[in-house]
Amino acid sequence: MTSTISRLRAVFTLALALLAISAAPSVAANGSTKLALDPATAEALTALGVTPAPIGPARATSDGRIAFPIRNGFRSYLRSGKIRHGGGLTLTAGQTTVALKRFVLDPLRGELSANVGNARVPILALGLTTAQPALNEGTWHLDGITAALTPTAADALDGAFGLDPGTVPAGLPLGTLTLSFRAFKR
Repeated sequence: MTSTISRLRAVFTLALALLAISAAPSVAANGSTKLALDPATAEALTALGVTPAPIGPARATSDGRIAFPIRNGFRSYLRSGKIRHGGGLTLTAGQTTVALKRFVLDPLRGELSANVGNARVPILALGLTTAQPALNEGTWHLDGITAALTPTAADALDGAFGLDPGTVPAGLPLGTLTLSFRAFKR
């Protein structure tokens, strides 16, 4: 299983690199990553009294997802291996709000991290095995990336909201991500 995931990550990075080779030098990359929250997880968060909300420039879309704009260009991604996002997400329960900001998606590690307070925390483990890649008019799309809470994120949420350890389980499926990254103009 691990070797399959490693191969998928390598294929994803190779495909992005090949797209960049054909890119015009003056084109800036952009796009967004959209989160569709898992219905069971949304229900569990509601039962715990936790309300998620986007932090601008992230926004809720008309289809109920949250879109996080990609801040770095495609060439920057090729140099760093990371896709940086603007905005973030708040999780609020009662008087407590946890702000997750400046998401960084690292496809090679299969991880999404965020600034939480003064620390960068791995919050989501990403599954690429079911992801569907496509190239459309110079934009690289990767649909169906599964996202589950890391143990670090689950423990932090339990602590922040005063919950018993393990109330928010590690591996809780948060939802699916759709990545749309503009690689070049047609």
